[in-house]
Amino acid sequence: MSDFHYVRTLGSDGGVDVCSGQAIGEELGRMLEDGLPPFNVALHILAAICEILDITEEDGETHGNLSPEHIFIDDTGAVSIEGFGQARTRAPEGKPKGAMTDLYGLGYVAYRMFAGKDLPPLPSDDPSGHDDEVIDRILSIDFEGFNEEMVGDVQWFLAKLLSFDREDRPPAVECWRTFVAFADNAKGPEFVSWCLEALDGGGERRGAASGGTGAPAAG
Repeated sequence: MSDFHYVRTLGSDGGVDVCSGQAIGEELGRMLEDGLPPFNVALHILAAICEILDITEEDGETHGNLSPEHIFIDDTGAVSIEGFGQARTRAPEGKPKGAMTDLYGLGYVAYRMFAGKDLPPLPSDDPSGHDDEVIDRILSIDFEGFNEEMVGDVQWFLAKLLSFDREDRPPAVECWRTFVAFADNAKGPEFVSWCLEALDGGGERRGAASGGTGAPAAG
C-alpha cells in the first residue's frame, strides 16, 4: 500500500492535495460506531470523497478497496483518504480496475453511512442477482427526516455506484454535483462544528450503527 494520502480541505485556500504519510483525524469507520451522521453531514463527506476521486483519476491513482476504514475526518472538516494501492476489492470485478472500481467503493461508503450496516456478500458471477440485491438493500434504508424530494435521487446514485457493470457507475464529478447540492439543502448541523464534536464521540446522530468492515471479495 501507499505511504501517501489525499486530503480535501475547506476554506478559501482549500482544495485537494496529496500528502506524504498517514492521514490525520478520526477514522470514519470508528465514528460510525458512535452512530450515523445526519444526512447533510453524510452528503458533505461523500461530496469531499468525490472531489478526491476526481483528482486521483487525473493522477492515475487507484485506491482499490475504498471503505470507511480508509477515510479520516479532522476537526476542521478536512476529509482524507489513505491506503491507496489495495490488491483486492469488494467490487464485483474482484481486482481493482481503475477509477470505476473506486466509484463502487464510493457507493459502499455511502451505503455504510446511510444504512448503518454492512452490505451482505453479493453475487460476483450474476450481474442481475447482484444488482437486484443491491436495490433491495437500498430500498430498505430508513430515510426518515430526509427531504422526500431528494430520496429518489440518492437511491438512484447508490444503486448506480454499486452496479455490477463498471460502465454503469456515474463519474465522481456527476455524483459531486448532486451530493453537494443536496447537502446544502438538507437540514442538519453545520458541517465543521459537527466534525469537531464528533471527534470526541459527540455530535448529532441518527442512531447507533451496527456496521462492520466486511471482507474484500476474493480476486
